[in-house]
Amino acid sequence: MVALTSALRQIRRHPRLACAAIACIALGAAATAAVVTLVHAALLRPLPFPDADRLVRIWFREDGGGNPRVSVSIPDLADLATLQSFDTLLGTSRVRVIADLGGRTERMRGEGVPPHYFETLAITTPIGRALGPADSAPDAPAAMVISHATWVTRFGAAADVVGRTIRTANATYTIVGVTASGFAGSVEDDQVEFWIPLARYEPVRYTTDRLARYTWAIARLRDGVAIDAARGEAAALTIRLKQAHGAIYDRLSLDVEPMGENWRAGLRRGGWLLLGAAGLLLVVASVNVAGLLLTRVVDRKREFAVRTSLGGRRADLIAQLLAEALVIVAAGGLLGIALAGPLLRAFLTLSPVTLPSYLRIDTDPVALAVALAVIAATGLAAGVWPAVTGSRVDPIDALRGGGRGSVGARGERRWGSLLVAIETALTLVLLVVGGLLLRSWQALETTTLGYRVEGIARLAVTLSAQDARAAADVRAFYDRLRSELRAQPGVETVGLVSPTLPPWDPDHMRLHVPEIQTPNDRGFDVGIHAIDDQVLATLDIPLVAGRALRSGDGRVAIISQSMADRLGGPARAVDREVRLASAMPMQDPLAGAYRVVGVVGDVAYDGLGEQETRRYIRYGDPTDARAARLDVYVPLEAMPVRQVSIGVRVSGDPAAAIDPLRRVINAMAPASAVHWTGTMTDELALEYAPSRFYAVLIVAFSTSALALTGVGLFAVLTHGVSRRTPEIGLRAAMGATPLLAARLVLASGLVPLAAGAVAGLLAAVAGTRVLASQLYGTTSLDALAFAGATGALVLVAIAASVLPARRAARLDPLTALRQTE
Repeated sequence: MVALTSALRQIRRHPRLACAAIACIALGAAATAAVVTLVHAALLRPLPFPDADRLVRIWFREDGGGNPRVSVSIPDLADLATLQSFDTLLGTSRVRVIADLGGRTERMRGEGVPPHYFETLAITTPIGRALGPADSAPDAPAAMVISHATWVTRFGAAADVVGRTIRTANATYTIVGVTASGFAGSVEDDQVEFWIPLARYEPVRYTTDRLARYTWAIARLRDGVAIDAARGEAAALTIRLKQAHGAIYDRLSLDVEPMGENWRAGLRRGGWLLLGAAGLLLVVASVNVAGLLLTRVVDRKREFAVRTSLGGRRADLIAQLLAEALVIVAAGGLLGIALAGPLLRAFLTLSPVTLPSYLRIDTDPVALAVALAVIAATGLAAGVWPAVTGSRVDPIDALRGGGRGSVGARGERRWGSLLVAIETALTLVLLVVGGLLLRSWQALETTTLGYRVEGIARLAVTLSAQDARAAADVRAFYDRLRSELRAQPGVETVGLVSPTLPPWDPDHMRLHVPEIQTPNDRGFDVGIHAIDDQVLATLDIPLVAGRALRSGDGRVAIISQSMADRLGGPARAVDREVRLASAMPMQDPLAGAYRVVGVVGDVAYDGLGEQETRRYIRYGDPTDARAARLDVYVPLEAMPVRQVSIGVRVSGDPAAAIDPLRRVINAMAPASAVHWTGTMTDELALEYAPSRFYAVLIVAFSTSALALTGVGLFAVLTHGVSRRTPEIGLRAAMGATPLLAARLVLASGLVPLAAGAVAGLLAAVAGTRVLASQLYGTTSLDALAFAGATGALVLVAIAASVLPARRAARLDPLTALRQTE
C-alpha cells in the first residue's frame, strides 16, 4: 500500500510522462483487445448452435482445384442419409422469389429448409411459430417464416404480421412466424429474408436430377463418431456413386468439414495476420513505455542514492518502481479495453469480409481474459526492465553526479539504445508488411481485366409472367428495353447478358470439340454467356479474330482467346464446330452444336479472386489450375431467359444514371423486379475490398508504431542532451564546434536506430515469406515496399532528431559547465 501511494504521488508530480505512457499502452491495448475479440469470436469460439462441435458440412470437391466446394443434389442428400456417421441430416437451398409486397414488386432472398431445420439449429421465433413437418405436406397451405430484419424493414415491425401474405409467381405464402433478431440463415454468404419448406420450392425434376446441385448439406455427427470416420464413409460413398453413375461424378469427391470452415478458411489468414500486427503494435507501445520510464528512473538516481545511503533496500526500490509501472499499465490497459469495443465496431463496419448472420461478434469472458493477460504481460515487462535496471545504484557515484563516462551513465545509455533498436526493428517489420499489402492491392486495382470498367451502370431485371408470358413476348420485351434505355440522355450503348456481367463468375458448361481429346472425354469447362449483339461493344471487349454476333445469327458462338488457343489459335478456331453439353436442366436450351464465328480477348469474370477462398487467380501462370479464361458467348436469342443483366455505358456519372434507368424499366414492366443495381467500378471494388481492408488496417497499425518509435527516439535524445549537458559544455569549452555537439547527440540515437533497422529488415525478409500466397502482382521481397518502409523510418528519425540536436548545438559552454546532473 505504501508503494502504491508513493506511485500515485510520483504520477501526480509528473503527469505528462504518465499520460504519454498511458496513451501508449492504451493504443496497443485497444488494437490487441479488438483483434483478439474478433479472432476468438470468428475463428475459435464454437458456433451458436446446440452441439456445434458435432455439426458438419458435406460438399463435393472438384479434383484438380477447380471448384473448392460444390453443393449436393437432392438424390445425393438421400444417399448421405444412409451413412451411419450422422444422426441428423439437413438439406437447405437458396431461394429467390419475385414478391408482390402490397403494390411494389421486389426480389427477395430466402432459404428452403426441411421440417426439422429450426429445431435442429435451435432457432427461435419470438413471434408466431417455426415451420414444422406439417408445413412440408403436399396439400399443406404455403407457409413462410420471415427474419426479424424483414419484419422491421418490409412490414414496419407490425404487431399483426402473422397471418399476412406474400404473393409470388408460384404461390401465396402466409407468414406464420418471425425469427429472433440477428439470424439471417445458415447459407453463410447470404442474408436470408425468409424461410419456406424446401419441398414447396424445389421443382419436381430437381428431386431426381443428380446434376441439380443446389443443396447445402448440414449434418450432426453421432455421439462418439470422429469427423475422420465420417470422411471415410463419405469417401466410400463417392466410390459407389462413381461406379453407379459414371461421368456424373467424374472429378468429384465428397468431403466432410466442420460447419463454418467454408467461411473461416477465407478469414483465417487475414485474422491471424491482424492479430500478429496488433501484437507487434502492443509490444512497440510497451517498449516505448519502458523507454519513458527508464528516462524517469535515471533522473531519480540521486533520490535512490539517498534512500540507499539511509538504509533503504533495493527490493523496496524495485517494489516502488513496479508499483508506478503497474498503475500506468492498469490505467492504459483499462482505457484500451474501453476503446476496444468502438474500435471493433469500426472494424466490422469497414470490413468487407461478410460474416454469417448467426455469428455474434461480442466480447466474452474468454476473449477478455486473454486480451487482459496479453496486455498485462507486455505492460508489466515494460515496467520490470526500468525497475530492475534503475534500482542498481552506487550511492557514492550517484551523489557526486555520476560523471560523464561513468559505468552507470554508460549502462543507462546502452539500455536506452537497446530499447530504441528493439522498437525500430519491430516497427520496420510492421511497415514492410503494410507496404507489401498495399503494393498487392495496388497491383490488383491496376490489373487489366479485359473489359471496360469506367462509365458502366449495371442493372438486372427478372421478368414476370404478367409482363411477358411466352418466349416471343420475352424477346420482344428485350428489344423494346434496349430501345427505351438507349433513348435516355447520356446513354451511349446498352448490352444484355445472362446470367451476369463481370466481375461475377458465370455459369459453366462443357465444350466438346471434334478431334480434340480431353481427359475422360469430359471436354473443356467453360464459362457460358448468353449475350445480345451489343454487350461486347458496351464493355469494350476486343475482337481478336472473325466477327461479332449479329441479330438473328442462330447457332453461332464466340470464344475467348484462351479457348481459341486450345483449338490451335484464333485463326484456326474461326469456323470450327463445337458442341456444348448442359450441366443442369436449365441449360438444356443452350446444349448442342455451334459454329465459331469470332474470337475475343480474355475477360476476368471473377475479378481475379475466388469468392469463397479469397485466393487470387494468377492469370498467365501455368501452375495455377484456374489461370485459363475459357469462355463461350452465344446469342441471347438461343435462351430467352426471364432474368438478364444490363450493362449501360453512359457519358456522365453512371451512379447518377441508375435511378432514371430503373424508372424506365419499372414503367415498361411494373410487375417485374429490378435488382443488382450499381456501377461496374463499385462492384469491382467489392471484389478487392478484403485486400484493401487488411492493407489499410495493417498500415494503420504500422503507422501508429512508427509514431511511437518517433516519440521514443525523441524522448531518448532529449533526455540524453539533458544528461550530457556538462559533457557537451566541456567539449565546447575545449574547442568543439556546435556541429560536433549535434553529431554527438545524433549518434547516440541514430546508431541504435540503424542497428534496429538492419535487424528489422532481416526479420522482415525471413517473416514476410508467409505472405507470399496473399500477395498479387508482387513478391514478399518487393524492393519498393522495403525501400518505402525504410524511407518512412528514416524521415521519422530525422524529424525526431532535429530538436534535440539543435538544442545540443546551441548550448552555452559556461551555462552547461555550471550545471550538475
